[in-house]
Amino acid sequence: MRALRIRGRRWVPPLLAVALAAAGLLAPSAPASAATTERGDDFSLVGVSWPASAGPLPGTPQVRTRDAKSGDWSAWRTLESSPQQTEEGARARARRSTEPLWAGPSTAAQARLRHTDGTVSALPANARLELVSPGPQPARTATPYLERTPLAASGVPQPSIRSRASWGADESLRPDPPEYGTSVKAFFVHHTVDSNSYSCSEAPAIIRAIYRYHVRTNGWNDIGYNFLIDKCGQIYEGRYGGITRPVIGAHSMGFNTNTAGAAVIGDYSSAAVPEKVTAAFSRLAAWKLGLSGVKSTSKVTLTAGVDNGTYKKGQTVSLYRVSAHRNVYATACPGAKLYAKVATIRTYAADSAAPTFTKGPDFWARKGYVQPDFVPVQLYWNAHDDTGVRYTSSVSPRAESFSGSTTSWNTGVKPAVSTTWTMKTVDWVNRVANGSKTRTGTIVQETAAARTGTWKVKSSTSYLGGKSLTSSSTGASLSWTFTGTSVGWVVSRASGSGQAAVYLDGVKKATVDLKSSAVAYRYAIWAAHWSTAGTHKLTIKVVGTSGRPTITTDGITVVR
Repeated sequence: MRALRIRGRRWVPPLLAVALAAAGLLAPSAPASAATTERGDDFSLVGVSWPASAGPLPGTPQVRTRDAKSGDWSAWRTLESSPQQTEEGARARARRSTEPLWAGPSTAAQARLRHTDGTVSALPANARLELVSPGPQPARTATPYLERTPLAASGVPQPSIRSRASWGADESLRPDPPEYGTSVKAFFVHHTVDSNSYSCSEAPAIIRAIYRYHVRTNGWNDIGYNFLIDKCGQIYEGRYGGITRPVIGAHSMGFNTNTAGAAVIGDYSSAAVPEKVTAAFSRLAAWKLGLSGVKSTSKVTLTAGVDNGTYKKGQTVSLYRVSAHRNVYATACPGAKLYAKVATIRTYAADSAAPTFTKGPDFWARKGYVQPDFVPVQLYWNAHDDTGVRYTSSVSPRAESFSGSTTSWNTGVKPAVSTTWTMKTVDWVNRVANGSKTRTGTIVQETAAARTGTWKVKSSTSYLGGKSLTSSSTGASLSWTFTGTSVGWVVSRASGSGQAAVYLDGVKKATVDLKSSAVAYRYAIWAAHWSTAGTHKLTIKVVGTSGRPTITTDGITVVR
């Protein structure tokens, strides 16, 4: 079957084009112009390639795509057009390409060049609009994560890394076995210059598409990055060859040997970097460099393996072991916002000690509403790490996570039940410290108090135990003797409630006003705590407030 030429372009009859597409992994290459390119099945990733011998494109390539679900066209989006990224492979030297762009399931694409004077034109005739389908979703596996390796010499644990199988790598695409250096001396931070609007469940499909683009369009042996990270902080195995070994990637031309490159999926030129991404880079860099026994804040001298437009072959450069792609190459990668985080990643990755609890965790009685099955307590702690605590979490009996700067949480325990509160604190390279404290919270009824003066018993299902004591007699008192580390005084409040003086071990601590615009039952209105458990005496006395002398008390809470 002969190819025909229509309006100066080479045209392949549709049946043959479909057959060729079915035999490969890329969609049929579109006529390289601003004309719409249609195809019968969805593609999700797009890029532009052209012969390396042709030099740079005479403008900035832009694309737009038609959404497979809505049929709407996207806005025009600029593709980052960089010099050749890698020294590997004859096909890689034959063609140059833009960074790929994840568009999501799409049915058509258009491409154009935008020039510095604001005009637009079609792509050159020798350029190709590359449309890539991520291929089938992999079958679910019971073990999507790679097995944890022994601790590195630095003591940094291996982060959770999803395997190539879990994201669906087609190992038949790799034409050659991996190549290795001697050890990983530096770690480069990248971004894929891609969409930030993806869901993290789409990350495996995006990685599959990038893999196919790197192999089929760029002519590389495998996906270029040693690792990838999604915006939720999940780390994925990139280039094949073993995550603990010094696999030579294709991420930083001239400096791929004896380095590791990790890329976050997305464009962080102007978008804020999620904390989970910063943490993932920190954990990964600390562990990967730790395997070689080097510290991220130290410097290393690297030698360019080839001319890359910034450094000549054989030229040396001194840089931090955790650096950005732009530190060795003429690129904006990893974007201004992520580049601003590289020093932070470097510092976090250098953390050499696990975090510690310098105070607590522990809990004591607090103010708040009391229920028959709930004693209000405050859980408190102080966690420390040399480079900062990433987060602290309550593990049991209630699960909750807190920022690294948080030091307390108002919660509660079941009364008369021994409660062990367990917490953990985590630093930026995933070292963990655990802590726990066992105490018992109790509700002590007002009937257990020693009385002076006149008190009346009131009955209601709104009171703890169905009863409370009330008095309007000035100087009338109730006293509880108890053993514990903290105590709370429980009252009922109303608009006509009066005041009471509170004494602890014979020393006046406060005058408390029970007045409230709304009726409130079973409320711990005053609380105190101390460092060690002991026997104490709590006394409350009716002040006899003018016009509203009455107070109603509903017992105390004690934590011991």
